[in-house]
Amino acid sequence: MGTETIPDTMLACQVVEFKKPYKIHNVPVPKDDLGPNDLLVKIAVASLCHTDSMVANGIPIAQYTPPLPCTASHEGAGTIVAIGSPSTTSLRPGDRIMCGLYLHQCGTCTDCAAGTPQYCPHSAGAIGVHTHGCFAQYVRIDARNAVKLPDNVSFATAAPLACAGCTIYKGVRATGLREGEWICLPDEVAVPFHELIFRDIKIHGSLVCSPDEAREMIKMVSENGISVKTNPFQGLNEIPKLLELAHGGKMAGKGIVVVDAEQIEHEKGIGATI
Repeated sequence: MGTETIPDTMLACQVVEFKKPYKIHNVPVPKDDLGPNDLLVKIAVASLCHTDSMVANGIPIAQYTPPLPCTASHEGAGTIVAIGSPSTTSLRPGDRIMCGLYLHQCGTCTDCAAGTPQYCPHSAGAIGVHTHGCFAQYVRIDARNAVKLPDNVSFATAAPLACAGCTIYKGVRATGLREGEWICLPDEVAVPFHELIFRDIKIHGSLVCSPDEAREMIKMVSENGISVKTNPFQGLNEIPKLLELAHGGKMAGKGIVVVDAEQIEHEKGIGATI
């Protein structure tokens, strides 16, 4: 069910061959096979992550090599235009959301029952990594992992938070630290003498955010006026320029792609100023 006429085809920026440039071409809109937990989202903003480079180079992620072709970007925000079943979610067409990363967790395994469905071994994986992502005009996502945006939070702020923001938020949350205390967030710890540096450092948990934690993060962003430093590029055709600047170390802040400028104009009218 939806609220607007949805086209049969759309533009998408895809990895079609590893270690080769993205290809932008027309592909079918994934509107005809929506499952009970699925949402079809019209993307407003999508952003670039380091993981996109791993996908483009065919580096296995979570032990699985990305399938080809694969629409890039797992960081997206937009407006719901269709839902698989109104009985499985409170979200509705017209809602502005931050896209969740994971698709089709089983809901019954130990991890799902424990409230950590991001670890579900039976899921379809992550959008933009194991299935088609947000560098497109439309994307299919799982309603259970979507986060409805408060009116004051913009698409430009929400999209980068879908991965990078969730990672940092989960890291801070897992430590139980209080305001003013210090925290170290190690990456791959591939630094000289890392055995000595990290010998006495205690690492707390994982940096993979659950859907509930992602909702907590967006609520905190809304209430505290937290914004993201971004570098906007207009349209999917500017992705090669974004990649050139990002990979060349010539860009500070997060590179985002405005896929649908009309949605950006619309959200200004509801006070999306963060």
